[in-house]
Amino acid sequence: MAQTFRLLRFAALLVGIGGLLPSLAVAAESEGANTSQLQEIIVTAQKREQSLNDVGLTVNALSGDFMAARQVNTLADLAQAVPSLTFAQSPWGPPVLTLRGVGFSAAALSASPAVTAYVDQAPLSFPMLSSHVNLDLERVEVLNGPQGTLFGQNSTGGAINFIAAKPTDHFAAGASITYGRFNSFNQEAFVSGPLSDSLSARFAERTETADGWQRSNSRPGDSNGSVNNHIGRLILDFHPSDGVKVQLNLNGWKDESQPLAAQFIGINIQHPGNSPTLIDPTGKPPCQGVSPCPPFSPLNPQAADWTAGLPRRDNSFYQATLIGDFKLPGELTLSSISGYTKFRRDEAEDYDGLPDQIQDYAYNRGQITTFSQELRLANDTKNPFRWVVGANYERDTVDQFYNFHYNDSSTGVAFGLGQNLFSAEQVNRTTAGFGNVEFDVAPTVTLTGGARYTDAKISTVNCGSDNTPPYNIGGLFYGFFAGGKSGPYVPGDCFPINDVKDSNKVGITYSGIAPGQPGLFVDSFDQHNVSWRGGIDWKPDPGTLLYFNISKGFKAGVFPTTGASGFSQYLAVKQESLLAFEPGFKLTLLDKTLQLNGALYYYDYKDKQIQSRVNDLFFGQLDVVQNIPKSSVRGAELELVYRPITELTLSGSLSYIDAKIDRFTGISAASNVASVITDFGGTQMPYTAKYQFNLNGDYVVPVNGSMNTFVGSTVSYRSSTNAIIGGDVNPPNATPVGAPLFRIDAYTLVDLRLGLESDKWRVALWGKNIFNKYYWNNVNSSFDVIVRYAGMPATYGITASYKVK
Repeated sequence: MAQTFRLLRFAALLVGIGGLLPSLAVAAESEGANTSQLQEIIVTAQKREQSLNDVGLTVNALSGDFMAARQVNTLADLAQAVPSLTFAQSPWGPPVLTLRGVGFSAAALSASPAVTAYVDQAPLSFPMLSSHVNLDLERVEVLNGPQGTLFGQNSTGGAINFIAAKPTDHFAAGASITYGRFNSFNQEAFVSGPLSDSLSARFAERTETADGWQRSNSRPGDSNGSVNNHIGRLILDFHPSDGVKVQLNLNGWKDESQPLAAQFIGINIQHPGNSPTLIDPTGKPPCQGVSPCPPFSPLNPQAADWTAGLPRRDNSFYQATLIGDFKLPGELTLSSISGYTKFRRDEAEDYDGLPDQIQDYAYNRGQITTFSQELRLANDTKNPFRWVVGANYERDTVDQFYNFHYNDSSTGVAFGLGQNLFSAEQVNRTTAGFGNVEFDVAPTVTLTGGARYTDAKISTVNCGSDNTPPYNIGGLFYGFFAGGKSGPYVPGDCFPINDVKDSNKVGITYSGIAPGQPGLFVDSFDQHNVSWRGGIDWKPDPGTLLYFNISKGFKAGVFPTTGASGFSQYLAVKQESLLAFEPGFKLTLLDKTLQLNGALYYYDYKDKQIQSRVNDLFFGQLDVVQNIPKSSVRGAELELVYRPITELTLSGSLSYIDAKIDRFTGISAASNVASVITDFGGTQMPYTAKYQFNLNGDYVVPVNGSMNTFVGSTVSYRSSTNAIIGGDVNPPNATPVGAPLFRIDAYTLVDLRLGLESDKWRVALWGKNIFNKYYWNNVNSSFDVIVRYAGMPATYGITASYKVK
């Protein structure tokens, strides 16, 4: 009841603001028209073209030109430009995107995201698939809050829609070349135009190369972080008649870059006295008998370390999407979206930030195959009662196989262990039906509502095996843990133990394996949910939109894929749900030279999925995915775009997020191997900066009738957050003491750009993070060590582009 009361107060506040500011706008406009009006932005957030100012949702839209001018080339760059969106570099590969405090970080390729990405309506169902989507874009739309009513993937955090530039009805072409620090070289080009009266095409490609920018702490001259990416897209538009439109979208990329290496910043020995290569708790030699000691990494962006020969990557991605729109009698439109995606992964990674094998992956291989089909039927968008109904189906197959080396860890030394293999095969089948309506009950009032029923079936096969003579780990599990009841270990057999217990904590037979015995984990589960949204939009005048939405979304349950010692780490984690309340406003003021948008929101978050830890007697802390029973998010956002004169455009955004865990007991990485269950109620949600702001300024000065000079700057700020739950507290035996080791400190980044442009060409000098701010976006605990992942240092370069329109 208290939360409902606070929400009503929020709504009243926004109505008050909405009532006040239009009066200011009318007063200003009466002074005379201004010619520097802002351009209208068209979006497709509700699966139809609308002005952004007519959409009663929080949508951040960035044009392709905006992103190109600011060198927004990666998901990390995108997060700096969008309010309430954060990016974390995952040590496991998949990018971690968190929107308004809602995100998910897990090692598995098969882990479904809380923030789902799409390319031209086709879902990128797993985070790894969105690694290289920023090519030849018309715009990017970021939708905040639960999505599922109109989108094929349920998600609790939001959706990011990448809309590719489409074929033109006339010949057009363009190319750009960028050269920058670390010998980086990016080349991009496109060509577009008609092939016949009914067929047009657009082809775009980009090549990215760069030398390694990280420097080894132990091997002078060795570098890491080199870039070698090749990305392409072909779009064919076929219009055989006025009522038929078919589009084929082919995307692909190949990534042979080096994964980011970690910085070794702390120690948390799992088995004290058994690590021959790490510094002792005093941080001084001798290193338990071995010298010289590896020092902590210098705290600068380029310092890191890794095992020689690691990291490496050879990944590829292919996607084909066929979209058809067919006009039917009665002003109806039938739409079909068919998608097929294939991703292959072959990486080798170093998690420990050292030349030792504390936690290395000699190879991490896998593949994702996805097929999706959506059909929907909609009436005329000009009808005062607009509706859409549809259904979709998706089948995902995900395989993952990795070789884990931990020879130099305290666990490996203590028990004579060194490496083992883990594999997982998962199949997901999802069927859904949905509907959405918009009803103009009055010229200024629109009611909206929608719902989606989703049924999902997920199955998994998990195994951990020992293929390394003398098979110590297999012998340990089959002999010591299982008591020899399953016989001697046979190389390749699965060694994780069935440690599943019933409600009375009595072992049970699971997956056909007796209690306390090793074997193959096989399981499946079915789940269903109903996501929904209802809202009201009020436009008292053409420049004012006030809206209020209530929505509920779900994120699918998962089977974790992790290095496990027992079946309990493989058990299914149930789906999470989020109930969202959001009032907001969009105001066009001062004769359309000022746009002011704002929103308040409250999320009632249940069963949030989170990467947590379990304590194992022999291996120390191991990863597990768990549900947080209850958490909540409160926040506010404000965006402004102002063009006081034709030559000057100012924009900015400010967001406040209070995301907390209300009820959860578990084990965090910020504890030692002997720790007990901890109550994390009241702690901050990981990867959620409480304050974020972004300021942009662009000034254009005409040189002559056909050429301009321009200068611009961007300042972005993120307050501090934690990488894990309970990250404000260090593990009891961790070194060094002092500042929280799992803290992601606050940082401010400053970018600059200047150059010359005409209607056909553009030359720009640019700098990103020009003050070389040392910052990081993730911290991870890797057996005995604690590591962080630093952001890019200062980069600068020159970009030249040319277009034929």
